Amino acid sequence: MSSKSGRRHSPEISLAGRIARLIAEDFFGDGLELASRDMEGRAWLGMPEVEAVHGLQSSEAARETGQDSSRLYSVRTSAQIRAHGGNDRAVRLFLTFVSAMDRARDATQLWRAAMRLYRERPTTFNPEHVAETEVGTLLEVLRSAAVSRRHRPDTAAWHQIATSLAYGPESPVKRMIETGRGDAQELLRDLKTRDDKGLTRFPLLRGPKIRLMWIRMMVNPGQAVIDRIETIPVAVDVQVRRVTENLGVTATRGLRLRKAKPIIHQAWMEAVSEADIGGPPGIAGTCAALDPALWFFGKHGCGHCEKADRKVRFGRVCDHCVLFDEANSTT
Repeated sequence: MSSKSGRRHSPEISLAGRIARLIAEDFFGDGLELASRDMEGRAWLGMPEVEAVHGLQSSEAARETGQDSSRLYSVRTSAQIRAHGGNDRAVRLFLTFVSAMDRARDATQLWRAAMRLYRERPTTFNPEHVAETEVGTLLEVLRSAAVSRRHRPDTAAWHQIATSLAYGPESPVKRMIETGRGDAQELLRDLKTRDDKGLTRFPLLRGPKIRLMWIRMMVNPGQAVIDRIETIPVAVDVQVRRVTENLGVTATRGLRLRKAKPIIHQAWMEAVSEADIGGPPGIAGTCAALDPALWFFGKHGCGHCEKADRKVRFGRVCDHCVLFDEANSTT
């Protein structure tokens, strides 16, 4: 037994470490009380990007795990999508373009809209095709499909990413897309580079939240192998921050995001280093595995309770909720 495994049930594990283990076990091990949110199936398969990728490939993945339900778009679109050859490279391209659009919007709506666009116009996710397409034409395609939201900057970013992948120099990001191999720190550096005109090569994708999320998605569900994935922190957004603060892991409520983010990063990095949290192959035991669990719990767990203005149990980690304890103490 490894020293890390030996600490699994040790009282020396911090509260944050125990919370990280509980939330990951419930998320990946089907321990969440989805019925309390009128949901069904498995939480991991309900992540918008995972649901979309199942749809890109085939319904076989859903049937293999016994999840042949209407919540997975693969059930309804598998025959059409298979005709477009959704191999691993196509999946990574899909994840790359759509990740760049995933900012300050409903993620589920975005990924489902992108999946429909892939089914109807798969060349929109082909870098060579997009790079040769007029920006105005691309703008209309993305806008009509409800994939873009801030239409001009979103379209410009999509086009620039395609141009960098199609005609840019050999780079860690290009190798990741093509071969499914990479190094986390090299990818982070490459995402920030500029071309010979001084333009950002991967606009929006290089953002502080999106770049971390993208690297995690390249591994799962993108099937890539990334070295030093353990150095990637959680991608802090409104959902991750919400669950972190509601569980009392950090005392960052009221701080500006730029001040809260490094504190949240550090707290979960330390928590994961203590606890054996498991997760899918390639990201197990890292913040990359904890990240989707936190996002899902923040959106569907804490979000539901805040709207209901009361605690509605979603998983074992709800026992550590401080939000309503604090509210009750002031009444």
